[in-house]
Amino acid sequence: MKITLVAIVAVLLLMSSKRVQAQSIEETQSLTTETMTNFADSFFQQALAEARADGAVVGVVYRGETVLLKGYGMANRATNTPVVVETTRFRLASVTKSFTALAALQLVETGQLDLRTDANRWLSGFQIPPYAGQPVTLHQLLTHTAGFDQTQVGSGSVAPEPAPELGAYLAEHMPTRVFAPGAVINYSNYGFDLVGQLVAEAAEMPYEQYVAEAILRPLEMSNSSYTPTETLARGYFGGTAVEYMNSTNPSGGLNATAPDMTRFMVAMLEGGKLAGSTRISPDPIEQMQERQFSHHPALRGTGYGLFEDLQGGRRALWHDGALPGYRSLLYLWPAERIGVFVASTSEADLGGDFVDRFRTTFLAPLGVAAPRSAATSDNHDRFEGTYTRVRYERDSSLRYVSLFNQIRVQATQAGITIAGTPYVGIGSALFMAKEKDQMVAFNAGEGPAVFYFDGLRAYERVPWHRTLPFALGVPATCLGIFLIGSLHTYWRWWQQRKQKAVSPGYIPRYLPIIGEIQANLAFCLPVLALVTLSYDVLRSYGLAFPTTTLVLNAMWLLPPTTLLLAGLTAAGARNGLIGRGERLKYLAMSVTGVVFCSWLQHWNLLGAQW
Repeated sequence: MKITLVAIVAVLLLMSSKRVQAQSIEETQSLTTETMTNFADSFFQQALAEARADGAVVGVVYRGETVLLKGYGMANRATNTPVVVETTRFRLASVTKSFTALAALQLVETGQLDLRTDANRWLSGFQIPPYAGQPVTLHQLLTHTAGFDQTQVGSGSVAPEPAPELGAYLAEHMPTRVFAPGAVINYSNYGFDLVGQLVAEAAEMPYEQYVAEAILRPLEMSNSSYTPTETLARGYFGGTAVEYMNSTNPSGGLNATAPDMTRFMVAMLEGGKLAGSTRISPDPIEQMQERQFSHHPALRGTGYGLFEDLQGGRRALWHDGALPGYRSLLYLWPAERIGVFVASTSEADLGGDFVDRFRTTFLAPLGVAAPRSAATSDNHDRFEGTYTRVRYERDSSLRYVSLFNQIRVQATQAGITIAGTPYVGIGSALFMAKEKDQMVAFNAGEGPAVFYFDGLRAYERVPWHRTLPFALGVPATCLGIFLIGSLHTYWRWWQQRKQKAVSPGYIPRYLPIIGEIQANLAFCLPVLALVTLSYDVLRSYGLAFPTTTLVLNAMWLLPPTTLLLAGLTAAGARNGLIGRGERLKYLAMSVTGVVFCSWLQHWNLLGAQW
């Protein structure tokens, strides 16, 4: 019964996408150049008026033809240069991954690469260590299921300098594999950079050269490259002009114009054809668009270099991109043969907003109602717990970010609640929100759930000591003890000064000083770290944190200060130089210092770790 219910959900979703083929012609007759121009003008004029972007371009294709190609706003605010849709380039950011995936699949088609073979076979300069004896494969890299941890710092530069050699970068910045291959989707820029290296090794030429010869040239994308040009639109991040140079081209380094991207969309939607002739083999394109992995049959999945969307009963494929000062979105409805591309110099997701409004304006929903509820024998208690997004840096000083992506799941008689939203059971470990057609699933098994899945997003169960209340409660308690000890020390100093008393011996004299140093370090350094992190992000776009690094490295002053405080306290107590009250105070501050340093070490904040 459980399996049947899950199968029904999956089949109904697939049937709804098949029905689109028959109904899409009738329901998209209004998709003309005139209607699209009016629609886009209204949308982007409002966006520019609200200062959500300096400049933007949009391209829409339908049935192999371009129905809209237009630019808006300024390409360069400083020089007052307007966007010229034919020549102004925009950074594609992670939309580049669709090109990288296509390049790899072309080499799979010719037998130069293989999807299921150990990727180390093609790597000559370094090797990827196995995870519990399991190697990484091209299939896993293309579906973000290789299990790599996140890594960001070091992936770029703020200076217009040559990018480091790809193989050398990959060898130096290799992240830990934290999940079994094929277990969960954990979006990985490093993984796609590794795909680029496989392309280069198999094709025996630089990755950029292969993409240019095998994809850009056949599709007449003459205004696209991995090298910034004078026609590149200038983005702004935090009010500052972006000078960012991406050093990892396969995951996000391509620059393109809107006309070039419309040609790419036509090829993707028309089986590799452009202007009636085949430019790209259709087999790799078909592989890109097939579902290659999903957390659950009823949830959205991923192809190769493209993600699935199932809104309104229509199956769509997409990839977005974001770099400081730039946003991009490639969105395809294969059955309807509609493609939308939006790029902007913006920190706002204009592309996502545009597609949402486009969908409601031009595409009527075709959704088939999924089962609203079903009796299940699931023990809902096994799903209860705190979960956090799997996409965070475990080995760097940004580990603490996971604390602010936590979600609480609680069991109810009818199902569960997720962050307060009620979900009812519709199958084994499968739930649907009561108020909207949104499904979530948990990993299979009879014991407590380890993961929960919300479409493409995966969440892992958090142990009690890493939940937000406990993780923040520990330093809050420590700082409270430091504050009480510090205030008491100041009160004692004030009393001694008032009475003009002098502490006998060096221990009573210096013990309060060391205690104050410890307390002030514990208070000031974390605050400085947060302040400088904000400053560094705005100044260097999150790719390097020089000021924060300095402050975090200063945290190393805390352990020796704590040890010195403990040593002086022990010596003073042994020699009878400090009273019982002072002894207990400094003992508490010493123990608290050890706990606080342990907490900093756990969250990779005791010294900068990038």
